[in-house]
Amino acid sequence: MKHFAVASVVILCLLGTIVPEVRGQSFTGAIAGTIRNANGEVVPNAEITITQTQTGKVITVTANGEGYYISPPLGVGDYRVEAKVTGFRRAVRGGISLQIQQTLLVDFTLEVGAVTETVEVTTEAPVLETSSSVLGKVVDNRRILELPLNTRNVYSLIYLTPGVAGGIGNNYNSLSYSVNGARPTMMDTVIDGVTASFPTVNGFTGISVFPSVDAIQEFKVMGATYPAEFGRSLGSVLNVVFKSGTNQFHGSAYEFLRNSVFDANNFFDNRRGAKLGSFKRSQFGGHATGPIIKDKTFFMGSYEGLRARSFATSLTTVPTVLQRQGDFSQTFNQAGTLIKIFDPFTTRASGTGFIRDQFVDNKIPANKLDPVALNVLKYYPLPNLPGDPNTRANNYAASGSTQLNLDNYDFRIDHRFSDKQTFFARYSHRYTEDVPLQAFPDDLTIAEGRIIQENRVRNIVAEYTNTLTSSMVLTARLGFSRTLYVYSNQGLGFKPSSLGLPASIDSVVDRQMFPAFGVSGMASLGGNDHRYNAFMSYPFVTTITRTQGNHNIKFGGEIRMIRVNVWEARNAGTFNFNAGFTQGPNPNAASNAAGFGFASFLLGTGTSGNTLIQGWKNVASQSFYYAGYFQDDWRVSSKLTLNLGVRYDFDSPRTERYNRMNYFDPNAISPLSGKVAGFPTLKGGVVFVGVNGTPRHQYFKDTNNLAPRLGLAYQFNDKTVLRAGLSHIFGPSNQAAQGTVGPFGFRTEYPWITTTDGITPANLLRNPYPLGFRALPGSSDGLLTQVGANLQSVLQDTVTPWSRQWNLNIQRQLPWNMSLEVAYVGTRGFQLSRNGEGGLDLN
Repeated sequence: MKHFAVASVVILCLLGTIVPEVRGQSFTGAIAGTIRNANGEVVPNAEITITQTQTGKVITVTANGEGYYISPPLGVGDYRVEAKVTGFRRAVRGGISLQIQQTLLVDFTLEVGAVTETVEVTTEAPVLETSSSVLGKVVDNRRILELPLNTRNVYSLIYLTPGVAGGIGNNYNSLSYSVNGARPTMMDTVIDGVTASFPTVNGFTGISVFPSVDAIQEFKVMGATYPAEFGRSLGSVLNVVFKSGTNQFHGSAYEFLRNSVFDANNFFDNRRGAKLGSFKRSQFGGHATGPIIKDKTFFMGSYEGLRARSFATSLTTVPTVLQRQGDFSQTFNQAGTLIKIFDPFTTRASGTGFIRDQFVDNKIPANKLDPVALNVLKYYPLPNLPGDPNTRANNYAASGSTQLNLDNYDFRIDHRFSDKQTFFARYSHRYTEDVPLQAFPDDLTIAEGRIIQENRVRNIVAEYTNTLTSSMVLTARLGFSRTLYVYSNQGLGFKPSSLGLPASIDSVVDRQMFPAFGVSGMASLGGNDHRYNAFMSYPFVTTITRTQGNHNIKFGGEIRMIRVNVWEARNAGTFNFNAGFTQGPNPNAASNAAGFGFASFLLGTGTSGNTLIQGWKNVASQSFYYAGYFQDDWRVSSKLTLNLGVRYDFDSPRTERYNRMNYFDPNAISPLSGKVAGFPTLKGGVVFVGVNGTPRHQYFKDTNNLAPRLGLAYQFNDKTVLRAGLSHIFGPSNQAAQGTVGPFGFRTEYPWITTTDGITPANLLRNPYPLGFRALPGSSDGLLTQVGANLQSVLQDTVTPWSRQWNLNIQRQLPWNMSLEVAYVGTRGFQLSRNGEGGLDLN
């Protein structure tokens, strides 16, 4: 299967600086340049001293025989660069701002003189990118702080990048943006050098960190042909770096308040006399950075809270007092015509059709009311409005507030053991609670079907850096990302048998909850499921950076342990009712003047299509991701730079802690082969992992994921640069851990058989499952699992999705520190989807 993304042409006219691209490790950068004399000849062996002005850290490198130098990886920040060599005056350039993944060219022209003399060099910041083919956009701290952001979601600034489309929300699974046509939710987010991403229930990419605006130094969206250092993304990488402390204390405190008392009502509500609904939102917090030990140990701390309250209303329909008694003598349709209620138990043949009798006086006798329905009825609130004059619809209203509560903490410590060894660690914690309106009274709210959503997020990063030699740096990072998502059903803990349902339901459901009752034309009761899901990623990254002549070489590897623990319990049975069983006199003829859903409910005669699910989605899956890469940024000449790289990606096939998985084998000989007319050699069925010597993983290993990267940057002159790139990139594999793994065998569906002929009731609400329930079969049914029913499973030969990207880019410097950039970007996707949660697709 092949998918194509529309290639895009982007023309940019940018004010200010065009940001150079990545040449440092992950979120770091580098400073490079060439030393020449006044005649334009290179000056070899100059000593270059680079000082980070905020922390006082000093790094010294030596230019090679061709006058070229490049620093080891440097953190984002402000720098001062000094060049000196015997026979020339010392040259100094200050006020240099290094951005994330930037190779900043700082060239020097030395004047003849004594080395004790100093020349301060001042030039404008570079406008053109002359050393990389990567297309991307840096959003620095100034823009982050100054641009307006509703709810201060820093990821909203991703839209500043050309080629971005899609949605950006405030939840762990809501970054569904796409860059240059690539598939959304398949991108990687790297924060402080390690991934903050993980798979979710359906394998899409979630994120564990939503940093406070004040805690972020800057971020960069790499939209096309990024270096081999990055992978496991189908189209782009979002690279974020937190602030770190400096030798000076800095801090801020804030509150952003919105209150509807200061808002104007809209014209139409004013005209009809409707008042403006109440809305209050307070977002508050602060941050601080500074030294613990000057020039040695630094800290950063940040807190942000959000409290939002919104006025909300609910208008719905509940049974009238008469209807609750089975009296439908005052139940009318929209035209004011009495809705006749017929007795489904009187259904009988009449000529070529069937006929039913209407209840006397349009009232259901007490002895025919279903006892379970009468118990459920107690959880409907009484009407508090007259409702529609004829139908009495919309006779119950409630108002109140919805709540959104958020607390976000970020802490970081940086420490310098020596001039060669440094360390930092960061911890981020976020708690979000989304509380909907409570529309039912306190004693009935357990049946309302309310869901309170919670996100409990943690992220940890630790980095150790060792400058092994003046030209070689080792970096190792360890991370942990976890999101606990709680979809808390407020009907949890309710015993279904307390309604009069069979006690066996209490033990067969995954969690005891108020069952789901849907009555056409009425408010629903219960419903929804209960979820307690944890998504985790444990990344480890190590990189060696080496400068050798005109080559800046990086190589390293990455390992991620990925875990997804999902516990999703379906409601304790679904029981729906419509007018079908109480319409007549012809039971097959529907009419708006005959039959009523609530009457069918009182009789316990449900519709078809209702199912009780046992073992809905209980998964504890795990997989490992391995990658290795080599990248060489080769400055062939002062005009041409080549970016050459290759990466290898491998997602190991997932396993499940209790082997609750299977795969579909289209060649397996079915036990029904020869027993079904017309199918003498029937094939196909599910094979369970870990059974009879079958391996514990679902898939064949996909081991050929070699991803080359090729790019160039050619500077025609001081004002024009041509850049081009081509790359193969592999995204998150369908084989990796996720919450949907093919559950049948460890999930059983029991349909409520409410009729066998479509018109005569069977298995009333009082005893919906007379045959009872069986224990979960697990793998015991083997190839007969789900025979005659729907099936969800996977194919063993599913491979890793991948994309091919290419771009061609021209930059032209204009007067007044402006530039014009014209870019063509292409993306083509392969093997993007094979099968999904809804069923098996062999095509």
